[in-house]
Amino acid sequence: MSRAPSVSYPVERGRAVTVLLAAVWALAAAVNLTWLLAAGSGDNAPWWGLGSVALATPGLLLYWRRIPAGELSWDGEQWLWTSKAYPTGVDLKWPQIVLDLQGVVIARTRNSAGAGWTLWLEARSNPTAWHGLRLALYGRPPPGALGMESGSPRP
Repeated sequence: MSRAPSVSYPVERGRAVTVLLAAVWALAAAVNLTWLLAAGSGDNAPWWGLGSVALATPGLLLYWRRIPAGELSWDGEQWLWTSKAYPTGVDLKWPQIVLDLQGVVIARTRNSAGAGWTLWLEARSNPTAWHGLRLALYGRPPPGALGMESGSPRP
């Protein structure tokens, strides 16, 4: 089996994750607001629900702001992450696919120091390199690849 060709792919805070997070927040707010409007007077439980949404909002925004942005590269042997925090690049362990929706792939990876990221990869970021990225993500890691035990099956 041949290895996937080298590819560099931009990773950004894309539209898919923004729409997903906004939809989750809007749904939670709408459900709790409907509950509040349907509740009888003197029922305080819906206020706890709205308070929970209000308390969760900063966490949701913080997660959104911390979505990594940079460039994910495969050189045929090793994955590399380049960003403002890692301008010279850092080697990554083999990315693990969490969800594949064809046009959006969510993958988890770690650098050799153990820092981990969830990468939201979208086809619209670089449509011409999308196929090559998917080949590399689903390809078989070379023996001894960082983060893979030799002989261990690919999940």
